Amino acid sequence: MVRKTRVKPTQTADGEATGAGEPTVMAKCEAKKPAREHFPLERLLKIQHGIQAGGNPTCQQLAEVLGISKRTVQRSIRYLKEMRGHAIVYDPKTDGYSYQQDVATLTELALTRREMMGLFLSSKAYTQHAGTPFQAEVKSAIKKLGYCLRGQITFSITGLERALSFKHPVAVVEPHITETLCEAMLDGEEIRFDYRNGRGEKTESRNLQPWGFRVVEQKWYVLGFCTLRMEERTFALSRISNPRKTGGRFTRPGDFNPEERLTQSFGVYKGSESHAIHLRFTADAAPQVRERVWHASQSITELPEGGIEFSLRLDSLVEIERWILGWGDRCTVLGPPALIEQIKAVTRSMAGKYGVGSGAV
Repeated sequence: MVRKTRVKPTQTADGEATGAGEPTVMAKCEAKKPAREHFPLERLLKIQHGIQAGGNPTCQQLAEVLGISKRTVQRSIRYLKEMRGHAIVYDPKTDGYSYQQDVATLTELALTRREMMGLFLSSKAYTQHAGTPFQAEVKSAIKKLGYCLRGQITFSITGLERALSFKHPVAVVEPHITETLCEAMLDGEEIRFDYRNGRGEKTESRNLQPWGFRVVEQKWYVLGFCTLRMEERTFALSRISNPRKTGGRFTRPGDFNPEERLTQSFGVYKGSESHAIHLRFTADAAPQVRERVWHASQSITELPEGGIEFSLRLDSLVEIERWILGWGDRCTVLGPPALIEQIKAVTRSMAGKYGVGSGAV
């Protein structure tokens, strides 16, 4: 006769029911899964904050808030206790958890090889020139990441850095100018600065409520409300000097978005009209035009001889003029008439400077 013995279930410090001689839920899971289970930092942080908020939350409550299973919460809490040394206490009366003492915020970071390479390449492209805003800070952050991820990275950051080269002119901006403007934007403080016009002829004092920034061709601009002109204006950071806070406060418009504000701009200059731009490019220039998206509204029509017609819609002709002239005789303006006249005037002036004559262009 076989004698059966009933084992009375007990409860672990984590509130899990187990039986004597029976593997715990954790042990069962470890038997089914790889030895090293993955605990996402975001999930651990949410559980940590949920417990730190007080109220002795239960595993079920945390699971419902996070949209995960109760067992996943139990395994995560055990990981925090056993592997991270968190003083988390289980209260059988409330079936909830609390912290016995304060604990530092989790700082472990896990990035994939591709994520780290992408982050490094982006930072390299951003900090390629001296004078780039926050250049030193970005480089320092990448170095710290590399140190924190030592053992996880399977490529040489130094080797990758030496293999990359970027060439593009950049407007030099004093670091304290960008920092002051960024702080003013985030804190909602009005700023006053001296501003030099594009030709460097004169400097004026301006008061600005900084709303945001835009970078075009490695040149930084600040967008906001100018209290001198009483309208939205854009200023190049490279022409700003002596920035200081006025003590005035402002609230940035909740719907402000630099991209939406400058949808029909070719760069940063915002006009008040609408121009349908039509250009023709020669066959040797067409491939270079095709390979880039120059503007969200652009459209390209292929021509029989290999050239293309390029169309887009802008609210100003100021910035497109310089771009067109950069293509030389490989670009012809088909419209609008106002743009044709602008190009004619510039080419006449250029011809005169080179002694070509003052004949009609």
